[in-house]
Amino acid sequence: MTTNKKRKAYGYIRVSTDEQKKKGFSVTEQEEDLLHYAQAENIELIKIFVDDGYSAGNVNRPGFQDMLTEVCNNKSEAKIIITKDMSRLIRNIVLKKSIGKLLDKYHIRMIYLFNNIDDTTPEGAAASDIVGIMDERELKMVSPRTIKGLRGSALLGNYPYGSNPPKGYKRVPNIKAGKGSILKLDEDRKDMVIQIFETIATNRMSGSQMVKYLRKNKVFGLKWTRNELDSMIDNPIYYGRLVTNYFDSEEEIDMKYKQYWYSEECHTEPLISKELWLAAQQAYHHYKKQTVHKYLFSKMVYCTDTNSWMSNDCAWKKTKKGKKLYKYYTDKSSNKRINENIILERFALEYRLNKLDKINKEIRENLILLLKNKQKRRIILENDFDQGYIDEEDYIEQIREINLSIRETKQRIENMSIDHNENFLEMNYDKQKSIVLSNISKVNVSFIDNKIEFEYLS
Repeated sequence: MTTNKKRKAYGYIRVSTDEQKKKGFSVTEQEEDLLHYAQAENIELIKIFVDDGYSAGNVNRPGFQDMLTEVCNNKSEAKIIITKDMSRLIRNIVLKKSIGKLLDKYHIRMIYLFNNIDDTTPEGAAASDIVGIMDERELKMVSPRTIKGLRGSALLGNYPYGSNPPKGYKRVPNIKAGKGSILKLDEDRKDMVIQIFETIATNRMSGSQMVKYLRKNKVFGLKWTRNELDSMIDNPIYYGRLVTNYFDSEEEIDMKYKQYWYSEECHTEPLISKELWLAAQQAYHHYKKQTVHKYLFSKMVYCTDTNSWMSNDCAWKKTKKGKKLYKYYTDKSSNKRINENIILERFALEYRLNKLDKINKEIRENLILLLKNKQKRRIILENDFDQGYIDEEDYIEQIREINLSIRETKQRIENMSIDHNENFLEMNYDKQKSIVLSNISKVNVSFIDNKIEFEYLS
């Protein structure tokens, strides 16, 4: 007669760096994986040992040492240790062999949810060593038994991933199935998620713009990255479809399993429609860059009547030759505006009259010093990236900004010696902008006195 007696085991979790947490190795995620596996395999986890912030390069970890002591001293049947993969336990090949001998001596069996290799055979030991060397890139060789358990859990309507639930959802017990957990809408967060999808779908923001907005406003208390937004926008769970490597809820599934699902159409309660999800996909991955108008005196124009800075504004007007763009600087306090061409012509007049300093030695020297400091900063940034102090996304963003700043500074230095007899109005925008930045700090506008005055850099 067979019995359904549960086997007993210990669990082990290790996290070393923030980088691993981003890749799906957080304590919470590993714990969920262990619990799901134990439930699927009818195993009772006596205790889970955790080392948070420890490297696998040595064995001097409190959780690891406590686990070995307890397992070796346990005279009962609990001689099983379950962990996510081999790299959680040890990465040093020499130490790994020593630990292996200790496990053999006390008849302790290891179960790895990933990279599950039988290292009791010569072939398995060799393969285990290779995986130990390459385990920074997880091979994801999920055992067939684990796949079967996770697929069965998904067929019962559960959300089988060990990670935190998707933003806008929360986990609740699966009462209908009697085990596992399903996703329910998070009433406090769902509206923001819907707003993100709608904003992306209507091209009001690109992916980069959305990441900056979410990070600036600390949405959900997270420091958003492009990868994090990618995984959210690309996740079909938001319209109710669960897709994994072993299960797709849109496949033809036996009706006896569908009785456990939230509905006949969806594996999970939808947060948005499928049409909105597809529209967001189309816009997100085929985003057309928005037209950005260039303003020659942007962030320089100041209204002396209301003591406030004036904002950029524009309008398309019909002419005999078609539509024409007019650029303005608007004072929101008085709702008055001035055409950029008026300021431009006034500046061009002063330029022709040689009222600008042709070459200011002090300004030029300061610009050269500023350029050198920016170039040093670029070298430091490159070294920080090489040493792994900053991630690739932050490095790309910062290096792009500093390279742009270096180019602008070089152009300002070059324009310090420009011949002022050249017609300013006939120059291209970049040249005009560089001259303006090299000479002007502020443009004072008074609608009451009908005056425009320039404040020059000293």
